[in-house]
This record gives sequence, structure tokens and C-alpha cells, in this order.
Amino acid sequence: MKQINYNVDITGIVQGVGFRPFLYNLARGLDLKGQIVNRGNAGVRLTLQGEEGNLEAFLGEIEKKKPKIAFIESIKVIKAESDKIFASLAIGKSEEGRGISLTLPPDIAICENCIRDMRNPDLQKYYNYPFIACAVCGPRFTTVRELPYDRERSTMIKFPFCKKAKPESCMAEYSDFQNRRFHAQTFTCSVCGPNYQLYDKEKTSIKTDLIEEILKIATKRIKEGEVAAIKGIGGVHLVCLANDDKIILELRRRKGKRKHKPFALMVPNLEIIEDYFNISNKERELLTSFRRPIVLLEKSRNFNGSNISEFVAPSLNNIGIMLPYSGIHYLLLDHI
Repeated sequence: MKQINYNVDITGIVQGVGFRPFLYNLARGLDLKGQIVNRGNAGVRLTLQGEEGNLEAFLGEIEKKKPKIAFIESIKVIKAESDKIFASLAIGKSEEGRGISLTLPPDIAICENCIRDMRNPDLQKYYNYPFIACAVCGPRFTTVRELPYDRERSTMIKFPFCKKAKPESCMAEYSDFQNRRFHAQTFTCSVCGPNYQLYDKEKTSIKTDLIEEILKIATKRIKEGEVAAIKGIGGVHLVCLANDDKIILELRRRKGKRKHKPFALMVPNLEIIEDYFNISNKERELLTSFRRPIVLLEKSRNFNGSNISEFVAPSLNNIGIMLPYSGIHYLLLDHI
């Protein structure tokens, strides 16, 4: 008996945003069968079977319920008869398709759920683990080597999922459609993933495997006036206290050519600076968005009452402010 297939091609920013897991759970909830695959930089393709009302409902829900970080450029649907009957719903192996549409988002700031996991001592494999991520947050652009977007074509290929970690292995989370790490490509844990190391200025490793010890040593030295180089997502940035003129001037001396150019400040939350800067609703929206950009905020009348060094942004009425965007930022700020 021939079946009516809905062949659906979706283009846009639909890889690296938790789109396949989203489509899987949406289709599963409507009792649809078939297959979902990435198609290189040609987007995502679905072949679905089920009751026509459910298939139409599925199409109507995609735009309404898609992940916030996804951008749909087009949805094309072709109805066709087929002899193949799908007995289940699956995320299939990616194809080598090619297209001209956008496919990847920028790196995405750590989400609130992952922050909670990272601070939960009952979740030992994630507790104080700075590289925590899930299907909707974490590195994207900087990890990809080639498309289509899958772990084996990213820098994460060096870190295979653990299969025996407790209470739940990364492989188990990756395979569980009810888990928010279902088919997430860039997450790891302290058992199977990369870990931080601490080096002094002589490039000598400070011997400890405990991130807690690394954080204590690093933040102690930052609070004592030293400058740290933090390897983050997609690069390295320099970190020091912003309330000491001598420290800021020393950082400028080391930077050489950057004698007067402004530095940006990272703050753990906006509440601690809202008395010293004018923050509009639009600026607040930008600062807290998943991109976590640097936003230029205007100093308020109360700015002179802050303890921010005048040498952070000499002679300017604005200072660049950003919120934390990776696990290591939150951990460092927690300790500082």
C-alpha cells in the first residue's frame, strides 16, 4: 500500500541550534514516523508519514515553537507517494548536501539550566565543570571544521562521549529524546571532556587536576593584582581587576600600542552597575541575549561613586559592558 510522504526541506540557521532534537520531539508528539537529517549547508530534510491532519499541524508548529536561536529562511514541502513504510522516527546520518543558505549560529552563551547544573554538587560530572553545554547553548562556530554539523566534523571528535559516568553517562544523555542534551554535539563532562590547566608566567604548569583548586589559585592572584590570560571560546582574553589604577596602567603598558584605547568590563550581573550607568530596555535586551555582546553604556551622574578606574576608558562618557558567556567566567566571578 502506497504511503503519502511529506518531504520537507528547511533552510536557514537550522544546524547547531538544537533543531533536529526539536523536530524529533515535535514529530513524535504528533505520532509521525520517518527520518530527519542534516544536509551539509543545505539545511535540514525531513521525510514524514502519518495522518494528514497531524502532518499539517507539524508544519504549522515549526515556526511557532522553533528554538530561539534558530532562523528559518524557507520551508518547502513536497507531497509524494512512496512504497516505503517507516516503522519509527529517527535522526538519520547526515548527508553531504550543499547549498547557499546560512547554517551556523555564532557561539552561544551558557544557558541558565547549564549554570544550575554546573553549580549543583549532586551532579558531580558537571559540578564546577567549565565546558558544560547542551543542545541550546555552548560553542558552535569555533568548533566546526566542516559541514554538515555533527560531532565527528568538529573539534569535539577528540573527546568521545563517556558511557559509564554516574548518575548518567554523556552517551545516555545524548541518546535520550527527553534530555535537553539529546543530539547535542558540543557538550562533554569532567569524565570525558577537556579540562582546564593553570600555568604561571614562566609557562610552568601548576600541578593540580582539581578545577576548584585552579579557581582558588587563579582568583587569589587576580585579587592580588596580577593579570591572567583566560583561554575562552574562540580566543584568549586578559583578566584583571578594574578598580585599581596601577593594575590597569600596567595592563596598558604590556599592551604596548593600546595606551589609550578603552577596555571592556565583564560584570556578573547588571544589578551591581545599574546605579552607575544608564541602561535602556534595548541595551538590557542586547546584554542578556544569547550572543552576550559588549554594549557601550553611558555613565550616569553617580558614576564617580563607583570604584571603576578612570583608566579603563580614559576621557570617554561610555564604557563597554558585557555579561559572562561561558562556564569559566561564572566560576571565576563566583570566586572573586
